[in-house]
Order: sequence, then C-alpha cells, then structure tokens
Amino acid sequence: MNICIVTHKLLKGDGQARVNYEIVKEVLNRNHNVTVFASYVAPELLSMPNLNWIKVPIKGWPTQLLKNQIFALISTVLLLIHRRKFDLVMVNGFITWAKSDVNAVHFVHSSWLKSRAHPFRLKKNVFGYYQLLFTYINSIFEKIAFSRSKQLVPVSEKVKTEIQEFANYPNLRVIMNGVDTREFYPDQSISRGQLGLPENVTLALFAGDIKSSRKNLDSVLKAMVDLKDIHLVVAGSTNGSPYIKLAEQLGLKERVQFLGFRKDMASLMKAADFFVFPSRYEACTLVVIEALASGLPVITTYQSGVSELITSDLTAGIVLDDPEDVEGLGQAMKQLSEYPELRQQMGINARKVSERQRWEDVAGEYIALFEEVVEVKKKKKDPYKLLGFATQGSNGDDENRLRALLSNFSVNFYPFGRQRKLLNTWKIFRYIFRERPNLIIMEGTGIAGGMALIAGNLLTKVPYVVSSGDAVGPFISSQFPLLGPLFNLYEKLLYKRSIGFIGWTPYLAGRALTYGTTFGMTAAGWAPFSYSEEELKKSRSRIRSNLGIPESQIVIGIVGTLNWNHRIGYCYGYELVMALLKLKRQDVTVLIVGDGNGKAKLEELSGNHSNIIFTGRVLREEVPAYLSAMDLASLPQSVDQVGSFRYTTKVSEYLSVGLPIVTGNIPMSYDLDKNWIYRLHGNKPWDRTYTQSMVDFLEQVTLKEVEERRLRVPRNLSLFDKEKQINNVSEFIKDILMYKRGS
Repeated sequence: MNICIVTHKLLKGDGQARVNYEIVKEVLNRNHNVTVFASYVAPELLSMPNLNWIKVPIKGWPTQLLKNQIFALISTVLLLIHRRKFDLVMVNGFITWAKSDVNAVHFVHSSWLKSRAHPFRLKKNVFGYYQLLFTYINSIFEKIAFSRSKQLVPVSEKVKTEIQEFANYPNLRVIMNGVDTREFYPDQSISRGQLGLPENVTLALFAGDIKSSRKNLDSVLKAMVDLKDIHLVVAGSTNGSPYIKLAEQLGLKERVQFLGFRKDMASLMKAADFFVFPSRYEACTLVVIEALASGLPVITTYQSGVSELITSDLTAGIVLDDPEDVEGLGQAMKQLSEYPELRQQMGINARKVSERQRWEDVAGEYIALFEEVVEVKKKKKDPYKLLGFATQGSNGDDENRLRALLSNFSVNFYPFGRQRKLLNTWKIFRYIFRERPNLIIMEGTGIAGGMALIAGNLLTKVPYVVSSGDAVGPFISSQFPLLGPLFNLYEKLLYKRSIGFIGWTPYLAGRALTYGTTFGMTAAGWAPFSYSEEELKKSRSRIRSNLGIPESQIVIGIVGTLNWNHRIGYCYGYELVMALLKLKRQDVTVLIVGDGNGKAKLEELSGNHSNIIFTGRVLREEVPAYLSAMDLASLPQSVDQVGSFRYTTKVSEYLSVGLPIVTGNIPMSYDLDKNWIYRLHGNKPWDRTYTQSMVDFLEQVTLKEVEERRLRVPRNLSLFDKEKQINNVSEFIKDILMYKRGS
C-alpha cells in the first residue's frame, strides 16, 4: 500500500504524535510505503526506507490557532497535488480541509467546550477567551473533517459516544492507544533514593500538565490533606503552575514533591506504589496506560476514556464517578495505601491489561483497518449501488453479521439509530427516493426499517432483501397479544414485497417463501471466535478456579441476555434454576452468564443456592472462556411459532468449544446429530414437564457419559461455516441483481 498520514508531528514524547509514530513505524516494518505531511519527524524514522516526508512549515506564525489553520491550508494543497499517488489518506481530527479515508479522533472539541473544566468557565480573562475561541472554532472544523472521512477511529468508547452525540456517523471503530511494554514494566529493584524520592513511605505518583486544571491536580492536593501516611510526587513542568503555591497553602510541603519535567517516567513509575490521575476530561491518555504497564494500580475518573481499561474484566484500579469528589478520591487513595494485597493484585491485573495494548498490536489494528478500507475502495468499481442496515442498531452484532455476509460487495451502510425510529424511516425512504439503489439489504424485521422499504418499493420499485433470525409476528404476539394480528400482517406484507429473504434457519426461509418472497436461502449464525484445545483447557481451569467450581462438578450453563417475559414468567436460565432447586445430587452446578432485567428475578428464585452461579455480563471475547468451564450447554426454545423457527447463534458458539447441547423437541434438534444432543420432553422451557425432564436428566447423567458425547461434538459443522455463508450470500445477491437487470 501507498499510505499518506497527515499529522503535526511524529515523535515519541507526545500523545497524538506518538500514536502516529508507532503506526508509521509498523507500516514501514511491513514494507508498505508511507508519505507523511508533518512539521516534524523523529530522526530515527527518517532513516527508514520507504518513508517520504513532505514538510509543512508553520514556524513563526503566532498562536497555535493560527498555526493549525496554516497547516490545514498547506496540507490541503499538498493533498490536491499528490492525492492520486496514495491508496489511503489518514488524518487526525481537523488537520486538513481535504477528504480522508481514515480519521483518528484523539480529542472531541465539541465535548470539551461543554465541560465544566474548560478554562473559559474557570477564568474570564484573556487566556480564557482565547481558549473559548480556540475550542469553538475547532469544534466546528472537526465536524466538517469527520463528515469528510470514510472511517472514524475514536481512541476510546468515551470518544465514540461523544462523536455520536452530535452526528450519526456510519463507520466508527474504536482503537485505543498503546504502550511500550518493554520500556514500562514492573521492577521492584529500582532505588527511590537514586531518583530523589522518599523511601519507606506509601508513594503516589501524578504526572502530566500541571499548568491547567484539566488534569485535576488540585483535587489530589486537597485529598492529601487528610492522608497523613501518603507521600505524593508530581512530574510535570512547573513553569506557570499554580499548584506549588496551593500545596504550600494546604500545609503539604513536607509530603508533596514537585519534580518538574522528567524524562525518566519509566523509572519513576517503577518506584511508585500507585498512580493517581483524576482528570476532568481525557480521551485516552498515554501516561495512564504506561502506569498500568508498570504494574501500578490507577485511580482515575469516568471522564477519562482510559477508564475502560481499568474497569475491564481485570480490575486494575479505582474509577471515580465525579472528578470533583475530593472525599471519594481520598478514600480511594487511602484504600490503596492501607491494603497492600489489593494494591498488589490490581498491579498484576494492570500489567495484564496493558499487555493487550502493546504498540505493535495497536498499530496492527490500524493497518488491518487500512487494508479493509483500501479493499472497499477497490470494490467501488462495482456497477451496483447497494444499501445495507440493521434494525437492531448501527455497530452492533447484527450489523457486523450483515457486513460480513456482504463483504464481497461495496455496500453503503446506513447508521440506524434505535432511539430515532421515525427519523430512520424518513431518512431511509428519502435515500431510496433520491439515490434509487439497485438493492437494499435489511438485517432484522424492525417496523421502522421495514415500513421505509415497503413504501420505497411501492413508490420507486427499488427491490429489497430481508435477513432475519426471528418470525416477527409470532414473537410480538408472545410478548403483546393485542399487537399480534397487526405484526402478522406487517410480516406478510414485508415478505410479499421483498425480492429475497435470508433466513438464519431453513424454516424461516420457508415461511418467507410461503408469504410471497421471490428468492430464499439459509445463512445460519456462526461463532465469532475460535479457540484451540490448549486455550480451552487453560480457560476452563482459570474460570473454574475464579468461580470456585471443582473439576468433579458437572456444570450445565447458558450464555445470553436475561430479559424477563412478564406475561409467561420466563427468561433464559429459568429452566436451570428451577431444575437445580429440585435436584437431590450435590455435584451439579448451574452457570448463568449474562445480564438483563431477568437476572434479579432468577437470583431471587435461586435463594442464594450455592450451586447456582450468576456471572453477570462478561466481555464478548471472554464468552468462550466461560463456555469452556461448562460440561453441558442449555438451549431452551419453545415448540411454537417462536422457538420452532430458530437456531440462534448459541448453537454455533456451543459447538465451537465442544459442548454437548441440552434442548427440547424443537425442529432443529432433529436436524443435528443426536449423538451429541440431549433432547428433553416438554414444549416450553417454562412449563413443569420441561423442568421435570431437566431434573430427571440431571439426576442420571454422569461425567463419563458427558465426556464421551463431548468427543463426538463436531467443532466445525459446515452449517455454521462463516466463509461458506459469505460465498452463498454473494451468489444469492448476484443472482437477484441479474434477475432484476433481466426483468
């Protein structure tokens, strides 16, 4: 690839500049060509082959605001001259007026403008007004820059949410910042004395810009007043900082040490006990990730995007709700000071979390995205104009499934927002009327999207395809009986007007064909992960150990969203809880992985039974680990027009980790090999027959029998093969397009 990156600087010692530095270095290591429009490039990069630096001179211009505008104008001209040479252009926020392929968003000025910590809200002086002007202008220009980019890359989920607050951008992918784990690592042999730090005390470290209030050093100092056993060291240039005087006023001169600007941050972090950084606004600061890599527990706030790492599956510190909560900050610091075991465990977790954020891996994520974007650009030569969207919302599992199924085509994806259904209906209809796409593919059967397709088809004859895993009419009837007839009518009309239907099961495809769709096919869901046997064994041991489940226990479990249906009194896991409460043997454990409004109800029904474990919500990437801790997987579906039409992706996920399945008399259970399926009696998993059948089964089943069945579970059943599904759907869509062209 020939890649162009537009950034002010490329060097190690600055946040945005460091991210681009690492991306460029990794791109060059992979033998791609890079052209950089920048004012400064680190000398060590200039010595690397395949790098072309085109300097953007801004030296001598007064104020950063004016420098940024000059840089934007020059880089725009340069891109107009050189654009055709590049396969991809990456920019950083508002840095040019030219269009870009990828825009890495390190800061959202529109959100910073609203912050209580903005300098203008603190001081109405010349500096405050300048900052107001600087932020306001950038908030306008960044929106223009975002709208002129094909792909936005927010550096945290927080930044992603901020972007979505003022616009519904179609392509957002979070890539968090990284860390050099070889430079920053735990090392207890570091001597505090050699670094000029106090010894034999609990030592907290703060690092960053200590001239402005955004980093919130003032709250740290106020919290320190009552923390007599803690010493604080502050790293950061003291020129113009008001906090040295504040520390003296608070009587902290003996316990707070200002180090000034330091280049030996890695050593300072190795010598500290914990890192405190209660920022009032932060996108994804590097210094916190460096602290994590150094094995330091971190105290920060939810106003900092990096808090997402600290509150992940491995708790690596304490996150405060409010940066102004001085009392809460003091309690957090006191807790880390008084409980060294907690500090040690958090430090271990911190290092593990940071190892997922190595610069090589982060840069690799960017390069993988570059390759995807370039591939999509190549497909733009496709003569067909296709529109896709998922009624369950943009950037969710359903949209990701549809993107995968249509990955052989160039598709414009509409950013469907679930909270703006009427607006979605209007926008999709307007797009159909104005653009007249060759084909629209909708994942899901939501009425907001469906009515737009029906209306568009009636008025413009634009054809559409529906992909779904549910029979919407019966499903709504089960939840709201009075609405059942209306949604049954809607479902029939939706399928009758469609040119094609992609069902997650053959039963759904048959239903759509019966209602009048022209073409139909099956594309079952696939497991979004793949683990080796060795990885599964390690995960099983880890999860069972964490949950206190001995290997002698038979574990039957389920993974899913626990939504309680008040009309029938049921949610996933109900059948397991009710069965275990009746079970006489003690060597069976129920493991319910997931969250929702039904979790509290199930916990209430279980009565704190020691053999019923609720994990709550777990990270998507941790799902296979929890599945590996099970011996049997429950697949509760009702034998009616809701359950009988479904497979659910649970089947493929259970198979991918080699789990025998326990289910009822649903049609799917007869499609698959009975040698690894246990079939229970009872039409509905909430009725007594099904529960009693589950009890009878669990009373008799043995670990040996389960293991024998486990060996017969097919890990790669072709029915759930992702690549096969993609190829089948590609042929399906091509045939529909050819059919419409011929007609």
